[in-house]
Amino acid sequence: MGDLQSAGHLLRNGAEINACDHNHRTPLADALFHRHWAIVELLATADADWFIENDLGFSPFFLIFGQRDAVKQEQVVAILGRAAASSSCAANALKEYGKIVHETDLHSEK
Repeated sequence: MGDLQSAGHLLRNGAEINACDHNHRTPLADALFHRHWAIVELLATADADWFIENDLGFSPFFLIFGQRDAVKQEQVVAILGRAAASSSCAANALKEYGKIVHETDLHSEK
């Protein structure tokens, strides 16, 4: 994983963007795990689903925003912001992130 040119070629030639491996991990989940940001952006722009759960019940969205990894979260929020114009899945993930931030802000004010 990590070859942007190959990933782009596969998508242009009809590869299933949300195909799952034997552990039900998607290409997006793998790219996020390995911090291949260019591939994450390619997949996000191409409308990869952020909410497909793996065998353990964790989605790519949860793997980023359910953890306390500010570096990964900043990278992904920037990617989602750029991808949201062309991807309904990215726009939805960005909306869900906004809800988390809003709820966190409400709890921290108490």
